[in-house]
Amino acid sequence: MHPSLSTVLPPRSLLQVAIVLFVWASLLYGRALGYGFVYDDVVLIAENPALGDLTTLPEALTHELFHFAEGRRATPYWRPTVTLSYYVDHLLGGGAAWMFHLTNLISFTALGLGLWRLVATRVGEAAAWAVTCLFLAHPLQVEGAVNIAGRTDLLCGAALIWTVQARGALGVVLGTLVACGAKELGALAPALVALLGAPGAWRASAAVVALWLGARGVVLSGETIEAAGPTAQSVREAGARAAWLFTRALAPTALAPGLTLPPVSGTQAVLGWLAVVALTAAGSGGTGRA
Repeated sequence: MHPSLSTVLPPRSLLQVAIVLFVWASLLYGRALGYGFVYDDVVLIAENPALGDLTTLPEALTHELFHFAEGRRATPYWRPTVTLSYYVDHLLGGGAAWMFHLTNLISFTALGLGLWRLVATRVGEAAAWAVTCLFLAHPLQVEGAVNIAGRTDLLCGAALIWTVQARGALGVVLGTLVACGAKELGALAPALVALLGAPGAWRASAAVVALWLGARGVVLSGETIEAAGPTAQSVREAGARAAWLFTRALAPTALAPGLTLPPVSGTQAVLGWLAVVALTAAGSGGTGRA
């Protein structure tokens, strides 16, 4: 049984932790508030007139991410959490880029706060500060923190890390919904809750994922999408890609976008999946769960 946060830090002090982490995140990436729109930000936000019309929100939430984008191409990305965040940012900031970047910074802080809380309740405050500050400053975080469209990772990650710490079924359900609505990786929520969350809470998370997959199928059924799902090759290479990311997380050198990585050989694919299994087993053992 892991100690509750109340035995580690008074609830009021959690706000103080959030403020410190926001200041740290601002020192790292605050200059992004003066940046504009780049890459997918342009078609999703800057050149998307629908964001300024709230009557289009229901349609936007029930279609894939690029539904209203200029010269759109159909994608397999149904991400209502992200879509809703764009509408809120446009409403609050009048379409100004700084508001969208501020939301990324706040989401980044929420992710860090969730990590701090998770480590603090299991290891202690000193370790929580060290791990969280290093995590937020890691080069792999730059895209999510600075690129507006990269908030998919921030929102999904923040939702997942808070979901595994939810004490009640409602928290698990809402967290899983937000995570799935931010990125497809949210479907990992039941597995993470089984490893790190309250006993039996994974069932509520799994039910949400099942419903989300059904709803996603309905939403995307009317779209003509190329390569909408994983291919045999992508599944084979996934282990090696994950191992590569883990290695770069420990030693952030020679960083490059995933799309530019060389093809994965058969040996690398096998070794990659063995590494994933080993790390998963080690993580499961560390939580004290079978």
